[in-house]
Amino acid sequence: MTPTVTVLVPTYNRRLLLSRCLDSLLTQTHPPAQIVVVDDCSTDDTAEYLASLGGRVQALRPPRQGGKAAALNFALPSVVGDVLWVFDDDDVAYPASVGRIAAAFAAHPSASFVFGAKDVADGLPDGSFGPVQWTLRSPDVRGHAVFPRLLEGCFLGAARLAVRTSRARAVGGYSEALLRSQDYDFALRATRGVSGEPIEGAEALFLFRRHDGVRGPAADPHAEDQRRQRWLQYDQRIFQRLRSELLLEEYAWCGDGKSAPLPQRALLLRRGLMMSRRQLFAELVEDLDAAANETPEQHLSADEQALLERIVFDQPYYDQRALIEQPDAFESVRRCVVRYSPYRAALRAIAIRRLKAAVRHRTGVAPAATFRLLLQTLF
Repeated sequence: MTPTVTVLVPTYNRRLLLSRCLDSLLTQTHPPAQIVVVDDCSTDDTAEYLASLGGRVQALRPPRQGGKAAALNFALPSVVGDVLWVFDDDDVAYPASVGRIAAAFAAHPSASFVFGAKDVADGLPDGSFGPVQWTLRSPDVRGHAVFPRLLEGCFLGAARLAVRTSRARAVGGYSEALLRSQDYDFALRATRGVSGEPIEGAEALFLFRRHDGVRGPAADPHAEDQRRQRWLQYDQRIFQRLRSELLLEEYAWCGDGKSAPLPQRALLLRRGLMMSRRQLFAELVEDLDAAANETPEQHLSADEQALLERIVFDQPYYDQRALIEQPDAFESVRRCVVRYSPYRAALRAIAIRRLKAAVRHRTGVAPAATFRLLLQTLF
């Protein structure tokens, strides 16, 4: 049986963009069972516009403005569809999107969630879009492997994720303690410990609007160019919480029947990588120390060396520099590394290889001076 889909749209003072969003949802080739718009106490003519749509859209309005997460939680008890697709009011769905979501759940009845791609385009002043700039697709993961991959970075933001309504309710909806990164936090909680599947086909589900202007809720407004810094602040809070909640084994998926479980040292290094990517360097050093104490004299495996290399050289998503290019942060890691010969040997080999590649190809993640600094700290 094909499950029913409810589309839930939170909105605030975006009457023009909301009309384009709802036009796209009301003209789906496979109509959703329900379209719910929760108006977070808009002061423009959003309420009048929603009333003009009659029964085609169910309009809700909380008693007071509480932000996106609170608005979504207010609307969640009204959802009647088997599947919940939360859709931002400034984006536009492609005509077959709801049908593709429903078909994915019908094809995978044990899946708790499905996910797809999005196209990205600049929004124009009249509410239309410019040409598609790029398409963001998900990594090649499925089943229970989605959650540990999602820990590395958010690829299920906005309307890329659709979940069973029962799952959304089971995890408690959206966190009202977060003013940003609510989508990422919800995706992590909704995918943890359950199986999900990618939606068939390379086509995107929706068109994501890029636009300037003030972003964020009324309690934390900010300019577009500050968006990633805000995400970092809230993602740090999320990952500090996850650090106390998750078992080490949850940082990697080896339950496919083919992969051997990762040893404790590798799991600690993988958790350290997740901390490093959020600039949580004190937590990273703690994991490096713990990993080294597992087997103090045993050389790192190839997988462990790869994790250590990523810790040092990966470029974070938040417009921050790689760890090797942050002298103060790297110094705290260096003091930890030099105490353990397996780390020293691994990073020496990594540095030499990368330095040779930089000379040969005249490229590199970090400038040559940083490579020299790294080598000087290891020999």
